[in-house]
Amino acid sequence: MTHVVMMMDSPDALGGVQRVLRLLADGLVERGVRTSVVGLVPATVPHRFPTKNELPEFLVHDHDVPLPYSPNTRLRRSRLLARGKAAGVRHFDAGVRRLRGLLADLDDSDDVVVVAHQLRCAEYAVAAGVPKQRLIVEYHDAHSAAEGYHELPRIDRVHRAARVLLTLSDEDTRLFAARGVGPVRTMRNPIDLAALTATAPPQHRDPVVIAAGRHTPQKAYDVLLRAWAQVAPQHPGWRLEIHGDGPDRAALTALVDSLGAPAALLPLSRTYRPGCAGQRCMHSPHDTRAWAW
Repeated sequence: MTHVVMMMDSPDALGGVQRVLRLLADGLVERGVRTSVVGLVPATVPHRFPTKNELPEFLVHDHDVPLPYSPNTRLRRSRLLARGKAAGVRHFDAGVRRLRGLLADLDDSDDVVVVAHQLRCAEYAVAAGVPKQRLIVEYHDAHSAAEGYHELPRIDRVHRAARVLLTLSDEDTRLFAARGVGPVRTMRNPIDLAALTATAPPQHRDPVVIAAGRHTPQKAYDVLLRAWAQVAPQHPGWRLEIHGDGPDRAALTALVDSLGAPAALLPLSRTYRPGCAGQRCMHSPHDTRAWAW
């Protein structure tokens, strides 16, 4: 019997990939697949997405020692040591040993397949010696993001040690395959996007622009707020709502106050606004990912 181990840097952080992990894990359990969750480090601001099933969960580290990159090659390790990052290198090595032992314990009777949802945990899995045919790696950013973040060399190293690399779209799959990454496949989107907008638009629409997501630099909400401050005077009566939470919340709140534009940061409990998809009034910002509405 296959035992699927879902790996993520911080499974209990607030983020879209974390939600995907929880939904996938629930779906696997409902289909009779033995499933566990392994995280590398605890979330700085914990948020637990609701799930239908209780799963075995494990953490590799009880705290994080951040490094600019993983010491998973001799050159990278040497450079980190030269920069005085010996503590971080030791932390990585200890985590790899812990992960190797953890996976050995989970593999007592079933065949373990590791699904790494992020590059950092994929690097841990490779360093821990997960066999190529038992490692699936997901990349939850666009090919353009991999270029912008200089992550293509990391992806090249990881994919050579994995059974398959899964990407967000057919276009990303084509671009990664064109540079020799393979095998590479597209993750199926389980949500019928057409169904979300199939209903007739309401007769009355609130004069509101909605953004929803984790408050991090990657989402570029500061760019949205500055742009809104320039646009809002030409559209009196309209307001901007940014739903969610995250480490940048305090800075974004201060920015809202300083700009004076009609905007508000709303708590996570109100993230899902009924009917907003049908109104086509949503803004989903990202510094390197393109979205179509």
